[in-house]
Amino acid sequence: MTAINQIVAPLALQADEQTEWSPVRLRVRTYLTSTLPPLDLVSAVRALVRQGSRFWSCATRSACIYCRAGGREPGETLMQTLEREVLEEIGWTIQSPRLIGLAHFQHLTPKPDDYRYPYPDFLHLIYAATADRYDAGKREDGGYELESGFQPLATVEALPISQGARALLRAAMTLQAFD
Repeated sequence: MTAINQIVAPLALQADEQTEWSPVRLRVRTYLTSTLPPLDLVSAVRALVRQGSRFWSCATRSACIYCRAGGREPGETLMQTLEREVLEEIGWTIQSPRLIGLAHFQHLTPKPDDYRYPYPDFLHLIYAATADRYDAGKREDGGYELESGFQPLATVEALPISQGARALLRAAMTLQAFD
């Protein structure tokens, strides 16, 4: 049993799906947890960001409700990475980040020759946070968004999001930090 499988074994599986990040196909299993796994297994952090009763979302080729993942830079803590990534991705500083879950990625295709990411398994931590201040100058345009912004919960729930994203959204909606 791998180290990641030992970590997720006691957790309740929320979703078991497949996705493609060209050129690789991945199995993605989503779990709710507030316990940090060993950091050497974590390749990136993500966030669901809420402003009042609205959640940040973006329209891409497939809708997303959380910030794109970002890896830690040398010397960064998880919180520093999370804050930097959210600022770069959506232009907002955040308050009260809380770990709500993790995504376990497992490669289903052979490792490409020039592949520089973890293989065969890795984790992304998923946090929920409150939007604080907007700074348009800090936002980096990745060119993949058609549009983005804070949307009412009903609009976000109607998006074509994965089962895992839906489970994380439900968990983020229940956090006391947002009340």
